[in-house]
Amino acid sequence: MSIYTINDSETKFCAAAMHQCGGRWNGVRSVWMFGSIADAADAALELYRATRATIGMREELQSMIDDSTAVAAWNYDETSLFDLDTLSFAEAKAMVAAGRQVRRLLGVHPLEDVPSTSAEDATAADLREQAFEARARRSQRSRGRHSASAA
Repeated sequence: MSIYTINDSETKFCAAAMHQCGGRWNGVRSVWMFGSIADAADAALELYRATRATIGMREELQSMIDDSTAVAAWNYDETSLFDLDTLSFAEAKAMVAAGRQVRRLLGVHPLEDVPSTSAEDATAADLREQAFEARARRSQRSRGRHSASAA
């Protein structure tokens, strides 16, 4: 009989799932042991699910990349490769929090608005965009004054 193991400290986030998949904790070797490869595979999937960014997080991070919040929030460089699927839950959580903070500071970005369907909507969208840009300029000036007074 073969024994299949998972040795990952992140299993602390899904210990119940490890047990449900037939896993037994080996405290001597600090590994989860499984009697079949299918049980070990199911447990590995549960480990991945519990420790990776959720679909909602990945969608929100992608919207931050699309509307340039990512550049201000976490120094995102659009010329480098970036795979949202490889982010851990903790990394994604920190990036989402930073992006939300930047959005609160600058207001809702005009690119997130629903596309206009009439001339009145287009005028309203233009006004929203102008207001957004004015808020961004004001916050940049006030940050400049604060950093100059701190120096």
